[in-house]
Amino acid sequence: DMSSSMRKGVRSVHFDELKQAIFGLASDVQFNVLCFDQRMFFFTKAKSLVPATLDEKVKVERWLNELPAGERTDVHRSVTTGLAMLREALTNAPGQKAELFVLTDGRETESTTSMNAVWNQYNRLPRQRCEVHMVALGRKGTPALRSLAQHSGGQFVEAPK
Repeated sequence: DMSSSMRKGVRSVHFDELKQAIFGLASDVQFNVLCFDQRMFFFTKAKSLVPATLDEKVKVERWLNELPAGERTDVHRSVTTGLAMLREALTNAPGQKAELFVLTDGRETESTTSMNAVWNQYNRLPRQRCEVHMVALGRKGTPALRSLAQHSGGQFVEAPK
């Protein structure tokens, strides 16, 4: 989440933690990053996964530093896109497991967008091979996002903003 409710200072703290997590990935892991407000910005142009090599980690760090200031949140559209990427990753790697991590304060989405598309995309996943983790930054998050994490076997975490 890079929306305006994630003020510049708050965003930089969470982006620093995200960078630290990415640098902690093993080199045999593949990843991608999607940052969103009402727009979506993908680390890779093809929305595909890249290996967690040192070179890719340095590139994603630079990319995160150069993202523009955000505006309004549209977390559900972004989660739907993330779930589609997860499904594609699982289709291309039979037998593998995949995880989606969503970090958001969830503002504006809670009362303005529907979860139907999110659940439709989730229901297309091979559930025994994927987990969705939600990190609610500074809020309790939307009940629907909490439900998605719990339903997938993932974790829902409330983190201070």
